[in-house]
Amino acid sequence: MIKKLIIILTVLFPTSVLATSGEDFTEVLGVRITRDITLTDVQKKLGKAQMVETGDAGEYKAAICYYSPKCQTHIEFWSNELGGPEHDLVGFTLSKSKEGLSVCSELAIDDCATVKVPKGLKLGMRLEEYKGIVGGDIETEGSFYQKAFERRQPMTEAERTKMLKSYPDLSPEYLFWDIVVFVRGAFRYGVLEILEVSKTETN
Repeated sequence: MIKKLIIILTVLFPTSVLATSGEDFTEVLGVRITRDITLTDVQKKLGKAQMVETGDAGEYKAAICYYSPKCQTHIEFWSNELGGPEHDLVGFTLSKSKEGLSVCSELAIDDCATVKVPKGLKLGMRLEEYKGIVGGDIETEGSFYQKAFERRQPMTEAERTKMLKSYPDLSPEYLFWDIVVFVRGAFRYGVLEILEVSKTETN
């Protein structure tokens, strides 16, 4: 009976809805937002790109970008204050454009269908498709439809040891990571033109 119930639930609720952590949306062009990936690592995979730094403190942003003439798409990878001095990857932004920016490196992409986020999020999709993949509880802000996927994850044994070595009196409630994956999509005439995904881990 239990196995049968699980099968029925899987049919009724597609995997896009069950994937509540948002991790499925944190990868593009083989680059995934994780703690050990920096903007330098992105360049090693996709090619050298100019880093542009703007703002200060909470408004700080460091970004590199690529442009695919064939797909008419900008792909920007960025870090912020939370990324630290090594510029850990915090997010990426996909946007449609007929012309590339001068600061963006040209990226050769044979198949434009590969410029997408797992689970099928891609530029050019309709709003209803986007909602079906991202799931419920979507909020709107201007032309953006956005959703935050929040969870708490216990630190690994190695992480706890390192943290307690620096802060011996630290309460157990702080030995967790608060993880937020944020997905934002901007639509024009009902079509997705900008897709932004970010991930932060704090404690």
